[in-house]
Amino acid sequence: MKATLPLFTLALLLAGCGSPTPDAGNATNATTPAPATPAPPPAATPSVDLSRFENKYPSDKVDGVDFLHAPVVTAAIDGSGAPEDVRRFIRAGDGPQIPITRSGDTLTAHGCEAHNCDAHDWAVLIHQDGSGAEVCHHDQDAGGAPEWYAGGKRENKSEGCG
Repeated sequence: MKATLPLFTLALLLAGCGSPTPDAGNATNATTPAPATPAPPPAATPSVDLSRFENKYPSDKVDGVDFLHAPVVTAAIDGSGAPEDVRRFIRAGDGPQIPITRSGDTLTAHGCEAHNCDAHDWAVLIHQDGSGAEVCHHDQDAGGAPEWYAGGKRENKSEGCG
């Protein structure tokens, strides 16, 4: 009997290790619900790299779209705070343009009205990842001083567009 008692006790202990019965009066014995299945990570945002436009004219198409009509650039121009007529003038890209330059991670596109470049020009400065856009518009007939826009409002800058 002495040999069977430890085996019997061991069998009872092992049988009780399965799933404990919750005791309403004892919170330590309560079964914790299984954690919810974690939500899948959000879809990765496609990375933007505007550097492919460097040394191209703003109206040159790269992968089927020109710089001024690339979705991130269009959104940046629209969100800049520049008036609609200025945004239309820039996106039209009708006049002379110079190739897009890069300084650090900032690309600069510049153009102007044909036969009136000194008096009516524009620039779009944007980081190659599509952030930090600034839009400049200069119309000498409308007051002369260049107007800079960023983040939905007019900026107080004195430098010219080009």
